[in-house]
Formats: sequence, C-alpha cells, structure tokens
Amino acid sequence: MDYVSGTRHNGGTLGSDPVVQQAAMENVIDAHRDDILGKRTYWMYQSRLDINYEGNVANVHGRESSLRIVKRIRDVMGMYSLLDSKEPGVPQGGTQEVNQRTRAGQNHAGGSTNIAKVILARRIGISRTQERAAPTPSTATSHGG
Repeated sequence: MDYVSGTRHNGGTLGSDPVVQQAAMENVIDAHRDDILGKRTYWMYQSRLDINYEGNVANVHGRESSLRIVKRIRDVMGMYSLLDSKEPGVPQGGTQEVNQRTRAGQNHAGGSTNIAKVILARRIGISRTQERAAPTPSTATSHGG
C-alpha cells in the first residue's frame, strides 16, 4: 500500500490507477483472510478444541494466497520487485526481491500444496481414500512406554 500510494506515475500516484487499486486491495484482503484463518487455528489450539480441518484450511489458503500476493506485487511493481537491497533507489529496501525469490520454495516446506489439499480433503471427508486424519494435540493420547 505504501508503494502504490507513494510512487508517482502519470501526474498522480500509482494508486490512482483503478487496476492497481484492485490488485492492492485483493492483496490486502488475501493477507487479512490468511491472518484470520491462522488466528482461528491458534485460538482453537490454545482453547484445547478439536482441530479437524481448520488448520488445513489455513495451511492451503496461506500457500495459495502467498503466491497470488507475490504475483500481484510483481504485476504492480514490475522489475522493481526483483531489485535487491544493493541497488540504488530500490523500493522498500529490496524486501520484495527476497519475498519473490523465496515464496515458491517455502510453499514446499512440509510437503507440496497438492499434499496439503489431499490432507484437507481427508479431514473434511471428500477424499477418495478413507484414511484416518492425524490426531491434533487436543485429541492425541499419551502412550506410556
């Protein structure tokens, strides 16, 4: 938001372009939705509630929204989103370059997005397989040894 409101473009700001406004607001909405889903899961964990599918919804949404967000940033900032911190006049200190470079790889931490979708499908009961969902901390039992 700071970039689009502070960057001069065609006699105004970059944010005065309706297409840029739409992309910026879609990013804000995606980020807030991701935050709310994560907070819900954390609250459920802290409250010792059963977490059946909620964590997986947050996981899948976070993986997919992060890719949508960096694509929109690339669309709005163009090549400036790929400048590192050593370039003179780089916007936002080059943080977008790091974000662009690392986002796709981080989505594979703990398995691919497709695996996360399979796990989610199992948890909500629409999977083609009938495997039992992994226990959550509130439903796990201790096994004495």
